[in-house]
Amino acid sequence: MYLGLWTHSNYPDRLDPALIRPGWVDLKLELGHAVPAQAWWLFPWFYQDCGLSSCAVESLADRFGAQVPRGKIYMAAIQEHLLRYRGALEAAAHEVNFDDQLTGPRKTEDHSSAMVVQAT
Repeated sequence: MYLGLWTHSNYPDRLDPALIRPGWVDLKLELGHAVPAQAWWLFPWFYQDCGLSSCAVESLADRFGAQVPRGKIYMAAIQEHLLRYRGALEAAAHEVNFDDQLTGPRKTEDHSSAMVVQAT
């Protein structure tokens, strides 16, 4: 039997090595800042059943993705924005403001990591 468990740390370097040794942690991933291409990909996924043509949605996705600052915000901020404008596709693409979501100097040194832990 395999039981998957996710754990998360903003400071993986501060974890006791015994907690993350091989056999306890099977996979380590660093989840960094988003890039515009990720925002572009997420936009049509959120609005796939909006009633507009895929061409129109992709055009709005182009506009949205171009406004996402590279390497400055996390995917969670992009998802929050799209959820906030869930019923307003055009507003989601035009009213983009991530100023309050930009990572500050202190946060740029943080590394968000996710780990898969095996339990038998």
